[in-house]
Amino acid sequence: TSLGKRYLKQRILFPTRNPEMIRSHWEKIEILSKNKKDRKKIEESLQEIIDIERVLSRFRGGKASPRDFFGIQKTILSFTSIKQTLDEIGFGFSSLPKELQSLHSSLMKCLNEGELPVFLGNSPFLRKGFLEEYDQAMLAKEKGKDWILELEEKEKLNSGLSSLKIRYNKILGYFIEISRAQAKDAPSHFVKKQTLVTGERFTSEELEEKERIILAADEIIERIEKEEFERLVNLCLSLFPDFLTLATEIATLDY
Repeated sequence: TSLGKRYLKQRILFPTRNPEMIRSHWEKIEILSKNKKDRKKIEESLQEIIDIERVLSRFRGGKASPRDFFGIQKTILSFTSIKQTLDEIGFGFSSLPKELQSLHSSLMKCLNEGELPVFLGNSPFLRKGFLEEYDQAMLAKEKGKDWILELEEKEKLNSGLSSLKIRYNKILGYFIEISRAQAKDAPSHFVKKQTLVTGERFTSEELEEKERIILAADEIIERIEKEEFERLVNLCLSLFPDFLTLATEIATLDY
């Protein structure tokens, strides 16, 4: 691990002369040497450990990435697995701080189950079911076009107007368009929006409601993801001493 490499360099440059530390180090080497199968499991778990010190440094510098939280999750899980294996062979190793256990539970509850985005907005950041408002906005973003097509089919069927289409532009937003020949037969709940040479454009209460939900979805998603992202960054930074304990244990073991 990167943590182990830095610690190894430090020990080479500044070797200890403390007999107890040297003796303890020898004893741990002997335990690992005698348990090759367990040592292999530990090596595999160590490969999942991220450079937590560098990650937190990026957090402090305002350069956090959503995928950093996946790395933190893997690191906490790997630490727990390593601890379990080492306990079985009598190798002294600190327990995972309770605060990091709670952090892992929080990350499991809120982070998307799939691959996290490199940057917010590229793909879903939060888990379905974490926040109802977020779920509704994501549904509107994913299904908005289907909602409009379904409404178009419903209005066309109910009105019997074969030329009826629901369209969109940046000036008017969503609107119902009917040819001039059929415009006089528009349903009473249609509200005229614009007159063209070729036809009439209308809106309706239902269309306006769907438009409001669809157009607000991106803004809601962006706001919630930013709020949760910043909350998690600050939470991780508040646990820096606990991460330092974890990093020191991993570095010492790896070295």
